[in-house]
Amino acid sequence: VDSRCSDEDLDRRIELARELEEERYGWRLVNSVLKDLGFSGNQIEKHVCPLWVYLNKHAHPSPLQFEEIARADFSIFVTDAFNKELAVSLLRKTDAVFDLIHYAMLKSFSKAIGLGKKYKFLNEWRAHIPLTYSLVISEPQIEPLF
Repeated sequence: VDSRCSDEDLDRRIELARELEEERYGWRLVNSVLKDLGFSGNQIEKHVCPLWVYLNKHAHPSPLQFEEIARADFSIFVTDAFNKELAVSLLRKTDAVFDLIHYAMLKSFSKAIGLGKKYKFLNEWRAHIPLTYSLVISEPQIEPLF
């Protein structure tokens, strides 16, 4: 955008950059790839989109978030205490991301689904990677983790 639209003002270049990112790298691309991998519209809406929105808040912080960080008193975060709620929340989001990865891999390499069916701890997948679990056991869609 800077090299092709250098005569534009900064606000217009930012707007063009956002349009280009959405067109090439944004949700439309992700949605298209997920559909190509065999995700249903319902799975994308229930599992992927909420996770995408949540993770984007951290990957692309808003100006308001930057202001909050700049004004924050970080000394309240410096502690050697364990925060169970924060840890559980992080692990659930991590499970959701890996669930999407496992599901996409099994959809791409469907012969591996048979190996998943033989896995000794397959029932534990239901709680942690529900999309993958439902694919392996051919169960109807179950509720997302996130």
